[in-house]
Amino acid sequence: MRKAISPLSYNIEMYKQIKDILKKPSNVSLLPIVGESKIFKPSADRYGHVIIRLDLETEGDFYGSLNKYNYKWEINSHELFSDGYTPIPKHYEQMIIKEIEVFVVLLDFLNYNTPPLRFTLVGGSDKLTERPYFDRATAEAIIQIFKELHQD
Repeated sequence: MRKAISPLSYNIEMYKQIKDILKKPSNVSLLPIVGESKIFKPSADRYGHVIIRLDLETEGDFYGSLNKYNYKWEINSHELFSDGYTPIPKHYEQMIIKEIEVFVVLLDFLNYNTPPLRFTLVGGSDKLTERPYFDRATAEAIIQIFKELHQD
């Protein structure tokens, strides 16, 4: 397995950018919202592509509990991509979950009234010749979702 950098080490600056947004009440009537981020940095041999859907947690089934939030993996591992690309391998799930957990801690700290939510990883891709960048792509997709959820 390829080694990845810890998400908190460089993504904390991204989260600082949206702290004011997170303090506002969530407009949950806009859910579900999908965020997608694809990052390719050829000079650093880095690639990450994630698609995350945020929903209200209504099922009560906790696939992967993240405090009052929930997480679910719905990646189709048999999806066909062009040469050199594959669906996100399951062994990168923990890298993605760690980034979601950082976000959940910030959301809990800054916004006490957020209802139970479910983060579902619904798609994305890996490039076999590059080092993983799923943590950064996850952060960008989540930020995209919450910017939309907290629009005035």
